[in-house]
Amino acid sequence: MRRLSTVIVALVSLCLAACGDETQGPANVERGAMGKADQTGSCTGFCGTQSADGCWCDSECSLYGDCCADRDQECKGGPAPGCSVSGPIDALCGTICDTGYQVVGGQTMCTCCAPTFCGGIAGLPCPAGFTCKLDGSYPDAGGKCVVKGPTPCPPVLCQLYCENGFELDENGCAICKCKQPACPPVMCELYCEDGFELDANGCEICKCKQPERQVASGMCVKNSFESCSSDADCVAGGCGGELCYNPAFGGGVSTCECVQPSGVSCGCVNGTCAWWN
Repeated sequence: MRRLSTVIVALVSLCLAACGDETQGPANVERGAMGKADQTGSCTGFCGTQSADGCWCDSECSLYGDCCADRDQECKGGPAPGCSVSGPIDALCGTICDTGYQVVGGQTMCTCCAPTFCGGIAGLPCPAGFTCKLDGSYPDAGGKCVVKGPTPCPPVLCQLYCENGFELDENGCAICKCKQPACPPVMCELYCEDGFELDANGCEICKCKQPERQVASGMCVKNSFESCSSDADCVAGGCGGELCYNPAFGGGVSTCECVQPSGVSCGCVNGTCAWWN
């Protein structure tokens, strides 16, 4: 009887050692992201462990990026929960998740993933697309897995239709402002010493830019500096024609020691009537 009990205990021990925990893969096996060609293996008969083809079929393969191609169908009847580096294309999440967006039932949600611990004494890795952001610079420091590269841009909450797309901010993210179209080359035979005029879009047109006016001065140059909006508002007058003024304000009176100056023009300069050259 004692011999029989000993045999049973031995058999049970051998079974436990051989079977192990079907939800965990073999210990001391390095895990990491695999290429698409390496993920074509099957999980049939290998759920909870590593497939004979080298890919994995356990609950952690989505974190390591080494799941077999049919893991979702063969094991647990649906996709394993995980994290995506970007949010849904059609959903206006309105939030930025540096820890990734939750993937539930194969659908990427607008909910941020809980931070995943990485680093530490065990040197825990992050899944594909993520990097370990350490909490310190000391040896064996731990941290959390965050999306690689720059923080993803938030969606543009904007009702504008922009034919040329949106303007970008200093971070390279789109903002609710339409991008100006590229200016076409000026097809023009004019030679303009001071360059071309610009249209409403800031593009050059076939019209010469007027040189900047300088207010003239001198003994017989009289300026009223009355307000104006165009050259048509200003006329030469006064006793000898030496005064540049705006008749809408009356005036036009001057002393008679001068005549109209030469080499200068009466017009609207910076919003006031004055002689200019």
